[in-house]
Amino acid sequence: MQRRTVERGLPSGAEKFIRPRPRGNHLLDVSHRYNELRRLTAYDDGATAASYAYDNLQRKTEERLNYGPFALSYAYSYYANGQKKTVTGPDAVSYAYTYDPNNQLASIQLPAGSITVNAYTWTAPERITLPGGTTRSRQYDPLMRLTALTAKDAFQNSLLSYQYAYDRAGNITRKATEHGTYDYGYDRLYRLKTAANPGPLSQEAYGYDALGNRTTDSNLPGPWSYDENNALRVAGAVAYDYDANGNAIKKTAGAQTMSLGYDTSDRLTEVKDAQGNTIGRYAYDPFGRRLWKETNNTRTWFFYADEGLIGEYDSSGAETRAYGYQPDSTWGTDPLLLKQGKNYYFYQNDHLGTPQKLTDTQGNVVWSARAQAFGETTVDAGSTVTNNLRFAGQYYDGESGLYYNGARYYDPKLGRYTSHDGLSVARHVRRWQATLGMPGQLPLEINPYAYVANNPLRWIDPTGTNIFGYCGSGPSRYVLVDGRFAAACENHDRCYLQCRANKSKCDQTFWNEMNAVCDQMPTGRDKELCYLRAENFFTAVVWFGDGEFQEAQAAADCCKR
Repeated sequence: MQRRTVERGLPSGAEKFIRPRPRGNHLLDVSHRYNELRRLTAYDDGATAASYAYDNLQRKTEERLNYGPFALSYAYSYYANGQKKTVTGPDAVSYAYTYDPNNQLASIQLPAGSITVNAYTWTAPERITLPGGTTRSRQYDPLMRLTALTAKDAFQNSLLSYQYAYDRAGNITRKATEHGTYDYGYDRLYRLKTAANPGPLSQEAYGYDALGNRTTDSNLPGPWSYDENNALRVAGAVAYDYDANGNAIKKTAGAQTMSLGYDTSDRLTEVKDAQGNTIGRYAYDPFGRRLWKETNNTRTWFFYADEGLIGEYDSSGAETRAYGYQPDSTWGTDPLLLKQGKNYYFYQNDHLGTPQKLTDTQGNVVWSARAQAFGETTVDAGSTVTNNLRFAGQYYDGESGLYYNGARYYDPKLGRYTSHDGLSVARHVRRWQATLGMPGQLPLEINPYAYVANNPLRWIDPTGTNIFGYCGSGPSRYVLVDGRFAAACENHDRCYLQCRANKSKCDQTFWNEMNAVCDQMPTGRDKELCYLRAENFFTAVVWFGDGEFQEAQAAADCCKR
């Protein structure tokens, strides 16, 4: 139910919306205020209140959030072309951004020094220098797939060294690192089937049913069973119970249990142990972002900006840690830095933006971890700094072992979410069918619990609602394409983002690259289907890609140069 009222005294065209919002098992009113151009200017849910300020071009210049015990704010400034110039956090520390003549990020000025992008390969960063002299380098193949990722300190000592190999479909088959080699195998639907990991990580082998439910797991032996809604009921020796909305409410492993409680919007609000003790409590803002968590009678508050989580605070409002990102980057993905007090630490991330190590300004490794393919992470014992960021958009909760992932919580041991995502699935199916005209070709994300189509080496889900890689019809559109064409699709996106790009040429190159993939396949039905799918994707971008092309050109700021 939603009520709308027009409040007198507001600017012309401005309205005040009031809608019920759950708190615990109850509903309360949330009011939203908008200006005459429909930009949100304030909200109040009775517990917290926020206000937003904009410049004459309707670019957000400030956001302020009143938590009750304290208030926090951050601010942006902009260049004339609309690119972000500075961001000033709640601690009053400002980061300044500069750009090269192609409007690509050139540097980020920090109190600790400068993060400098020294070179690009097309639109992808090739070499980055961090404060203190640590350098990070990337190499790409002709399809712009990352083939090598290295980090060295100022004295050229190796900090990280990853090399990647791919199959014809673009799946990662090998990752060679400084601590050993990982080999990966896939089934015919490109779901991860095996992962041969270096020690101390365990080896991984998985089986799946037709809907993408895991049926075997070498690390959780025994039966795996599901109900008619794809909810996991048994995984080896562990049993799960669910509520009527498809949320996991109880996990039982012998005498050990963990109970989960939810509000009326299916958001996790409480976790209890086997003795019934509350070990975690959680609250959310009107947009579903986690506002605070409470463990051991200690509450941690969270604050967000356009790019994701930017800070954590204690109950007095004092900052305990802060995070930094590239301007306008994908939500919660590929973090740049962690700040604790006056100390800055820099993330060394993998190809998906998942943290692998943290280094200080002298190039010393202060945190490192190794992970199973689906994200179950072992932090090295020598780590001196705490880092809770995991896969894109995920935050590790030690009390439950789950990862907070925006709309839902993720269980890395199971490679699936604890809650159903039926609305998202329906949306993706409709988009897939309507855009491509292929009612028989459904995306692998049809499973409402599975994480990224069971291919965590390739795809990300920063918000818990939408599987994607860095590919789509434009910079803000993400479609799960046939895996064979992922590289061609990524190149197509980059082509759209080039200033004064020619849409027809971008689309034609996309067509040629897809057909080149099909040409390499052996003669037979699969090859014919490959050409058919290439034609469908080409038709989709030609007939339905105009809006995305215009968005991409606007993002490239072509009209103002």
